[in-house]
Amino acid sequence: MIHHRLALQEDIWHCSDNVEDEVAFGDGTILIRLIDIKSGKDECLIRIKTEQTYGFSLRVDAHPAWDSSFRYIAFNGYADDTRRVYIADLTKAIN
Repeated sequence: MIHHRLALQEDIWHCSDNVEDEVAFGDGTILIRLIDIKSGKDECLIRIKTEQTYGFSLRVDAHPAWDSSFRYIAFNGYADDTRRVYIADLTKAIN
């Protein structure tokens, strides 16, 4: 299931994460995907851990979001027993 679709460049690109409960890997990671709307190409950009080792009262969702230049996405993850915010440069992926 696609979670959080965000448009880019006149509806050409969408970036999304998968809902944590539907992760196929079984290791607490989820995919952040880039989807080319015109061609239908669906590319896995990032596999990030979101499952924390303690209770799920403060769930971590990746929630990718574009910056104003539409070059970078920011997203959440979980590493070293803490929630983190990451930034990825998508220039090569979208050009």
